[in-house]
This record gives sequence, structure tokens and C-alpha cells, in this order.
Amino acid sequence: LDGNRLLALLAPQEGGQMYELDVKTICHNLLASLARRQEAYHRAVLRGPSAEGGDVSSIHDRMVFKQEGLDERLGYDRWQRHSLIDHFFAADVDLAAVAAGRADEQGDFVHAPYEAKLRRSEGRVQVQLSRTGSVLGRNVKLTKGVTLNAGEATLEIAYLLENVPQDIALH
Repeated sequence: LDGNRLLALLAPQEGGQMYELDVKTICHNLLASLARRQEAYHRAVLRGPSAEGGDVSSIHDRMVFKQEGLDERLGYDRWQRHSLIDHFFAADVDLAAVAAGRADEQGDFVHAPYEAKLRRSEGRVQVQLSRTGSVLGRNVKLTKGVTLNAGEATLEIAYLLENVPQDIALH
């Protein structure tokens, strides 16, 4: 979706996620964020700090931590840090587990392809993304619309969920 103030890029084949949202007046992508992913130096961090003494070794082999327990603080993102990624979690899921990527997905929407329709009218454009997927073995239809009005610096985002299981509590 491209307007005179905003540019929103969506990936229907990757869970209907929005991976870029540019504010044109300041030339900035609001969704540009750091991803927690494995880096080459993490192997050395996971081995822990180097012991003093013992065999003579190169300073390049030595690992000194500026912070105690750094090797225990490594964590990685399970998903890309994008927007409009559709998760279904159990009702008793802990927010810390979601943030750490340890919460179990109850649905199959995260990376699944969505059907996309582009709708245009005078001064307005909308992408409508829909998919029937599985949540705990039951069919659920999810439709989301992302709308941009000409001359505005806001996106309208609306969701419609159909056939959500009523006997199971979900987030």
C-alpha cells in the first residue's frame, strides 16, 4: 500500500505479515528492529569465561565477560519481528513465555499463505488477506484488512475471525 505519507509492504505468502511500514516524511521504517539470532561469537559465549592460568594461549582465544552470567542471557527470536503475524496461544500462556518464544502455537497461521485481494475506491486502497487454517484441529477462518486513505498518515487494520472454538479459551 503506497500513499503520499505511508508505504506498507505485506507478504501474503508469509502469513500475511506486514514487514515494512515507512513514514515518508522522515524516511524511516517503523518496523526496522533488531532480531535476536545466532551469531558466530555466541559459541564462545556459551563456552563460558576463560580460566586464568593453565596453558599459555593467545589473547584471541581468551573470553572475558563484562557481565556475570552473560552466557545464560542468550535468547533467539522464534519468528521475524514483523507486524500482523497471527498467533493463537493457550489461555494460560505466560507473557514472558510469548516474549521469549517458548509459547506453543495452537494454530497454523504464522507462516502459512493467505489469499490477497486488492480493493480500490476514490482516495482509498485496501488489502484484504484471508485464510482458513487450523486451531487445535478445528477450521478457523481469519480475514484481516489493511486500509490506507489518501492524504492520511494512518493505517486502518480490521480483523474478522470466524468459527473460533467456543469451548476452548485462547489468546
